[in-house]
Amino acid sequence: MPTALQRQGDFSQTRDNQGRNVTIYDAFTTVPNPNQPGTFMRSPFPNNRLPNNRIHPVSAAVKAFYPRANQPGVAFTEAQNFFAQASAPVDKDVLGLRLDHNFSDSRRVFGRYTWDDTFRGAPNFYGNIAEITASDLNFIRHSAVVGWTETLSHTPANAQHRATV
Repeated sequence: MPTALQRQGDFSQTRDNQGRNVTIYDAFTTVPNPNQPGTFMRSPFPNNRLPNNRIHPVSAAVKAFYPRANQPGVAFTEAQNFFAQASAPVDKDVLGLRLDHNFSDSRRVFGRYTWDDTFRGAPNFYGNIAEITASDLNFIRHSAVVGWTETLSHTPANAQHRATV
């Protein structure tokens, strides 16, 4: 989650994983680079801070939906600074059918079909939005198996004809 300073548009303390400041550039200052044709340059925001008049009202309003960091985060970057647990609904319907048939003691066949409809809702980790449906998942699966078993005998088919020596 954005740090308290970042929520105010202040990126002066934003660092990479080596502890170096991350520079925030102003996209409206993009100009062709005279030293390298085909490339462009931009100017950084002064003091790595976004001016208040450059923060769009919609962005400022959306910020309210982001929860505040609730953990210190990792060194330098302050990333991984939020932890939450939430339940997610799961609705599962399964229907299965199996048929077996024995032709004889040594010959058998079976068949099975399974239909599975599983809905997995998205957890609301932030606790600030009434309903989240964009991440809901619905899985419908079909599976089928057919098996044949034949037991071979170690007894010769014609056991009465034995070779004699």
